[in-house]
Amino acid sequence: MSSLSEQIAAGNDALRLMNDPTLKAAVELVERDLFEQWREAKFEADQKYIHATMRGVKEFLRILQATIDSGKVAASLAEKRY
Repeated sequence: MSSLSEQIAAGNDALRLMNDPTLKAAVELVERDLFEQWREAKFEADQKYIHATMRGVKEFLRILQATIDSGKVAASLAEKRY
């Protein structure tokens, strides 16, 4: 288990990533591209694969948000301790 300071640092890093314009643009481009591929896919198996990839992108973003939230909780705990 990581220390509060490590959780706070990870949360700050994740927040910086989530707010990075290059990452935001890349995620939007990937999502648009995947949606277009899904829409044009002729086979259900291809659609399922693309959908799973889209879910992976969403899971990545969810984990970043969870890291941000954990960092905020750790910062709050650290503030109460000191």
